[in-house]
Amino acid sequence: MYMYFWWSTVVDNFLFYGYNIKSAAGLISTCLGLMALAVVFEWLKLIQARLRQRELFLRAKQIRTICPPSESSTLLFSGRHMIQPVNITLCDRIMLIIWDIFVWFNMQTLGYLLMLAVMVYNGWMVIALILGSAVGYFLFGPSFMKLNLQNCQIIQETFCSLNCSEQEQDGETTPALGASTSAVSITKTPSQVSVCVHAQASESA
Repeated sequence: MYMYFWWSTVVDNFLFYGYNIKSAAGLISTCLGLMALAVVFEWLKLIQARLRQRELFLRAKQIRTICPPSESSTLLFSGRHMIQPVNITLCDRIMLIIWDIFVWFNMQTLGYLLMLAVMVYNGWMVIALILGSAVGYFLFGPSFMKLNLQNCQIIQETFCSLNCSEQEQDGETTPALGASTSAVSITKTPSQVSVCVHAQASESA
């Protein structure tokens, strides 16, 4: 076993016993296969990110049942009864767990295989894996950026869609507490009490 980079086209027992590479054509086909596996690994990372986004969407949907978008970030009370949230169904939880485990298992298996391929220290194979990862990033990188922007949008629409000052125009509000970075505004109406927590920029008096 080599402990340094070497550039031969002959590789014996590559990853599995009996898989011997004896020619340049065999090495090229093996390198192309490694490139394809590297692209698949990047694709699995994208699938995992989409599963995380699905979980975030379900959590945001659950929160919106407590704080409806029309009322922004307010918690509405009617007497002593609060609007009850709609829980994520058991089927949604089970499917998320199953898909998460399936994708995780394939990522771990493929990742270890690619690591073992690198540990052969064949320079051509290492170059093929690097190129495959670059191609995968080129293909799926924009999708990662789009997912990140969508996640930010989901969080923004869920937690800070409107400013609480719009809710303070028709009632009395509690004064800000010194230079603290947050304040609680309470609007009193005959039918309901609306509580809103929002960020307030700290400014000198």
